Amino acid sequence: MEIALTLAVVTAHAQPRETATSARATKALQAVTAPDAFVRRDPRGTTSRLGQTALTNRRFVRIVEHVTMQRECVSVTLVSPVLRVIEYARRCGSHNLNDLDVVSCPNDCGKHGECQSMKLHALRKDKGLPPAVVYNSVWDSEMVHGCVCEEGYGGGDCSDRLCPSGDDPLTGAATDTLFGFQKNEKQTVFCAATSGTLTLSFRGKTTVRIDALDNADVVSKKLNALHTLQNVNILFGGNSTTMCTADGNMVTVEFTQNFGPLPLLVGDSSLLMHAGIGMTPKLTISKPEVGSKENEACSNRGRCDLTSGVCTCYVGYTTSDGMGGPGDRGDCGATDSIIIACPGETACSGHGYCSGPPQFRCFCVAGFTSGDCSVRTCPEGIAWFDTPIGDNRAHSMAVCSGVGVCDTSLGECTCPAPFEGAACERLTCPPGSEPVCNGHGRCLTMAELALEARNSLGDPLSITYSSTPNDPRTWDFNKIQGCICDEGYEGHDCARRSCPRGDDPRTTGQTREVQTVRCVYTALATFTLSFRGKVSPLLSSNMFAADMKAALATVPTIGDVQVSYSAGPNSGACTLSSQPANIISITFISALGDLPPLQVNADRNTVLLPVFTINSDGISGSIRGTNENAECSNNGVCDYNTGTCQCFDGMATSDGLGGLGLRADCGYLVPDTMRLVDVSEK
Repeated sequence: MEIALTLAVVTAHAQPRETATSARATKALQAVTAPDAFVRRDPRGTTSRLGQTALTNRRFVRIVEHVTMQRECVSVTLVSPVLRVIEYARRCGSHNLNDLDVVSCPNDCGKHGECQSMKLHALRKDKGLPPAVVYNSVWDSEMVHGCVCEEGYGGGDCSDRLCPSGDDPLTGAATDTLFGFQKNEKQTVFCAATSGTLTLSFRGKTTVRIDALDNADVVSKKLNALHTLQNVNILFGGNSTTMCTADGNMVTVEFTQNFGPLPLLVGDSSLLMHAGIGMTPKLTISKPEVGSKENEACSNRGRCDLTSGVCTCYVGYTTSDGMGGPGDRGDCGATDSIIIACPGETACSGHGYCSGPPQFRCFCVAGFTSGDCSVRTCPEGIAWFDTPIGDNRAHSMAVCSGVGVCDTSLGECTCPAPFEGAACERLTCPPGSEPVCNGHGRCLTMAELALEARNSLGDPLSITYSSTPNDPRTWDFNKIQGCICDEGYEGHDCARRSCPRGDDPRTTGQTREVQTVRCVYTALATFTLSFRGKVSPLLSSNMFAADMKAALATVPTIGDVQVSYSAGPNSGACTLSSQPANIISITFISALGDLPPLQVNADRNTVLLPVFTINSDGISGSIRGTNENAECSNNGVCDYNTGTCQCFDGMATSDGLGGLGLRADCGYLVPDTMRLVDVSEK
């Protein structure tokens, strides 16, 4: 069985706009994220404008929730433990996050496979390969899909034809001191019953019903009818003549044409019956002898053509009967002449060493493989899609990460879009061509994005992603990449120009954010303030209100403010311990909405500035901001090509205070008299 991958490549990005989601949606998010995950929503209603985050193929959770907003679509922020932001729909499109779960496999798996999610693939795992596993709590359980190919097919879309595999005819003899004596696999089926029927399955295929009284020939025919089996021999234990006996018959099943370690037969005894008093039917399967013969493509004595699935045997070898003699298996598992050297025009093509007689087996140096060491190996990466090795543990190493095509002449992976890297181990950053992020952002891995994560204050979270080695929840730490956009750009690929944001003048009864500061100094001192991760210039304890206003305006996350002192504009900012207190009031003009508080930094001298209090949210004269921070002030349409607002009729650019100005934000409501004049002039 071959597996391959396709991913749901869904775009998402973060924007500094109000987060809108219901408590029910938040609860659903918390329920489905990993144990160390949590939903993070800025309680103040806005996110910092520290650069737009864009993630491709992100960890979208499935919320059965329709969220309809007048102008903007849902935006959910997750930290697990790195900040991820989902914005599904640019402008009021579909609001069902379940739509993101629609995934198709490449080329319909070439008509020779089934497209499965990681979760389904775990549930479908062969019961003959215990233990059973689940894959349902890792983020990719229903987001990463791959092709599970039919027998005989492989490759990313199941379009490759696999060649017959078989046993190396020169190894495994009783006298072989290099590889040892190699044997067929033997499994035993113990059946205790007096009537009824059972079934046996191998590699997902099930026999017709086997009667408890069937003889060995009938059982052999029913088992050998499975196309997943090439041939088995059946041997009943002791003097038993029926599949099952009252005391139990030990049936030996020898696999004579399927080589190597094999999955167990899987039995179904639900229709067996036992006539003995107090007796119940019993059906157990075990493996007393594990197959030790090779099971290699073309028996490791030929070259496989993946377009036809046909082996071209090396000189001296031919198709076999599975027992070392000539036959019709097509596997190069027999010799047609006396072998006196290892394969290759030069022994092992000069890329390995020859074991010598009688095996004449090549041992290839690193970077080469095949029976004659003529085939280049390709690099391996963490598989995008594979069979879980345990509950919620998957993504082992695979050639070309399981998605690329290995060019065996060069030893290089050819990666399908949107994969990149020597082993196709990374998702490309959008748009998938140069320049990445359209030249307006940085392409970062999940681990790197974690270092860029910010809290609601805009300060670094100081978190890591995949700090625990081999954590199955963070297998993608260096595989999935996304764009962090430069200031003024947004979108999953940083192609969109951001438009000005502002307060909606049509809404009334709203207030601007006002924060108050009280500081006491014993001697002249300096300090700095931080807001959303940006630090102010050096401020002085005796600076005037106008100077503080000018200094704070240089902080990009603050912008224009109004500053007033309760003790008068020409008093000092801080108060000498012997003087009446001065209260600094800072009114935010550029930054809108309910804002996080300013922070005084650790560089403050606590001896010279023993008291420093910052108040917000209505405490000590502060006022919580309630005005909007909306794109084009909710009164225009953003042209993302130019980053300009096209204002609705009756709206114009504002000064940020409700008057006519130069912000180009559609935040000015043109008076009716002016509109009447405008109409008359037309």
